[in-house]
Amino acid sequence: MHRFFIDEKFNNNQINPSKKILHQLTKVLRIQKDEDFVVIQNNKEYLCNLINEKIILKKELQEKIINKKIELILVQSFPKNKKLSIILQKATEIGVDKIYLWKTIYSNNLFSDIVKKNERFKKILKEASEQSNRIKIPELFYLKSIEEIKFVKSDLLLFFYEKANPITNNIKNYLYDLKKFKRIFIFIGPEGGFSKEEINLFELKKAKLVSLGENILRTETAAIVALALVKYFL
Repeated sequence: MHRFFIDEKFNNNQINPSKKILHQLTKVLRIQKDEDFVVIQNNKEYLCNLINEKIILKKELQEKIINKKIELILVQSFPKNKKLSIILQKATEIGVDKIYLWKTIYSNNLFSDIVKKNERFKKILKEASEQSNRIKIPELFYLKSIEEIKFVKSDLLLFFYEKANPITNNIKNYLYDLKKFKRIFIFIGPEGGFSKEEINLFELKKAKLVSLGENILRTETAAIVALALVKYFL
């Protein structure tokens, strides 16, 4: 069943959709009269029909039980544009709660070049959320400095580093006792890796150096593998 995050609010159990949404419903997906689809608003799902170019509310679906859980956060250094689209899409599908895009020393992109694509990135997050049956779209932020994030004692900082020892820095060594953490941060470097200054900074912040094995992974592969592994333990 098709699912849509729609900003327009219900008025008398109906929505006048934007031209963009209406085109997607009628021309792209070819939604027929009396064909059910789901509208998502404020973490709630509504079963709807399309009648006379209006979205008609049939009923509110049973609210999903969202257990209080550990927040999963990806801090991704700016990669090349095509790779970033893949990372945003797959991170959303896996279940990340927040994504910080970070301008590191060896990032290839300018900060302004990344930020100006914000609307396209949000569209990727929205569509991936619809496809993966989520009821909340991940939040997206942009960082010039890691100091913009205020870390607390209940945070677990996992710094994925290609030179970390695969045995002593295995990820399972840090995820055996998750009850004491409220947020898990996953830090992934760009194509050129992290600089010595950035590594020293993470060591000062008590981040855990983590290995993803003996093979050197591309930045987009590392992000997907790291998120999937942590999600498995969660």
